[in-house]
Amino acid sequence: MVVTIKAVKRNNDASFTPGDLLDILLGKKVYVLHDKSSCEWNKSSKDFVPTSEIVFIPTN
Repeated sequence: MVVTIKAVKRNNDASFTPGDLLDILLGKKVYVLHDKSSCEWNKSSKDFVPTSEIVFIPTN
């Protein structure tokens, strides 16, 4: 759904409604197809840096 919302914003699609989003959630419509290659990259990158070694530093 995030991919769809980003595509709607990128295309400035004023005809897109919350009802359309609900139809996409229910599988009745497709607005944009999701490229899963980035998901595969995220999975493989976890092999190099274990999550336990990632440290988040507060910025404030």
